[in-house]
Amino acid sequence: MKNFLLLISATAMLAACAPADMNGSFVQPDSQDNIVGGEPVGRLSAIGRSTVGIYESKIGYICTGTLVAKNIVLTAAHCVDPKAKDLRIIFAADMKGVAKERTRKVTNAIVHEKYTDKVVAQEMFDIALLKFEGEPVIGYTPAKILFDSSAVYSGMKTIVAGYGLNRTAIVQGGAGTLRTTNLEVDNANYSNTEALLGQSTSRGICSGDSGGPAYLQVNGELQVWGVASRGDSIPIPLIPKCMLFSIFTRVSAHQGWIVDNMNLLK
Repeated sequence: MKNFLLLISATAMLAACAPADMNGSFVQPDSQDNIVGGEPVGRLSAIGRSTVGIYESKIGYICTGTLVAKNIVLTAAHCVDPKAKDLRIIFAADMKGVAKERTRKVTNAIVHEKYTDKVVAQEMFDIALLKFEGEPVIGYTPAKILFDSSAVYSGMKTIVAGYGLNRTAIVQGGAGTLRTTNLEVDNANYSNTEALLGQSTSRGICSGDSGGPAYLQVNGELQVWGVASRGDSIPIPLIPKCMLFSIFTRVSAHQGWIVDNMNLLK
């Protein structure tokens, strides 16, 4: 049964959307976009110091990203809507009612030139970098990028974080609060550029967690090895989405692209 559900949902992309009110302030979504079954993240925790929110007030959607340099955020390509006019980085554990001084305007975005929203079996390029004006809010520090491909292997546990849905069955909601949980890597080489993580109805990533990090503890330091790309959404009534698997872009597969474009943005 699980293999059947994997087959029919294998091409479903993680939606990056959550509604905002007419004033552009953050609200609790009723039917769209937190880590399912996760724990809230404190702003001063290691995860909270390098995981950020991404918000577009005009279109009204949220994503997640990782601070990887003083003014650069790593995220998913599908989080960068070409129609976005007011893309902002949010430095807060909760997006709802966040003060303006805890936001930074995105001034430049580089999306992988090979990115497409069509799922290709062998490799995907769902990765992007955002540059924001000024410096991070005090207390936030960049996470190191883990380019060592041998550090990620099938069966290992990893830390994920994001601002997406934490309820997906019947009534969906909970977006805008940073949460974290641990997942297992089911297939570290799902494709040439991706890893597949297992999840369940009570634990996993979902809409709004797109672009968020998969972390490993390396010598006591959180390092980011993956970027949330997509997951399952079964087209069967009353069956919740995000209950089987999630797919993360492996940063090691894009080391050259990341290093070159971070230098370009700097």
